[in-house]
Amino acid sequence: MSAAPPPNASLNPLAGLPKIPSLDNTFGSFLIATFLGMLMYGLTIYQSYKYFRLFRDDAFVLKLIVVSTLLLETFHIILCMHVCYYYLVTSYFNPLALLDGVWSIRILPLATGLVVLVSESFFTRRVYLIGSHFRWVVAIVPILMLAILGFATAATVEAYLWPTFADFERFAWTTSAGFGLAALVDSLLTGTLILVLHKSRTGMRR
Repeated sequence: MSAAPPPNASLNPLAGLPKIPSLDNTFGSFLIATFLGMLMYGLTIYQSYKYFRLFRDDAFVLKLIVVSTLLLETFHIILCMHVCYYYLVTSYFNPLALLDGVWSIRILPLATGLVVLVSESFFTRRVYLIGSHFRWVVAIVPILMLAILGFATAATVEAYLWPTFADFERFAWTTSAGFGLAALVDSLLTGTLILVLHKSRTGMRR
């Protein structure tokens, strides 16, 4: 004698499907961050457009930094959109897909490290042009930026060696270390530029 089906089975056709875990604090957060990143990407495109219209006579190095930053940001936002589409649309009814990292999320750390390396090189150049008083900052920052790129590369390599999210905990510290160094570089460069601007005040009032 076969067992009777659950009383709500005939009313809910999805009752027999495996339960999909909540994604609010994982890919939901990633989706919101991607939306915000797309807003910032739009500002990046606008600023690049204005730059090439207003500063056509700038040095080739500056133009190369702007173009490289724009291309890397484009690649970065495409990776983020692919991650969202893969997990939230393509694999919506495939909970097992949530266990493995798709190719785009595996190379995301390296893409982020390259964006940081290129964008911070612009501010490093600005500090170098200020004068010899802050050359020690210029000497330290490239070393830190190479370390950031090293941690980002290591995280990407480890993501391919250990493809499941459960294994990501093995090398999560590399990503955290990279972001920590990026914050340190930002603080050094920003603090230096603020200090120079503060000392350059003329004291004139409106």
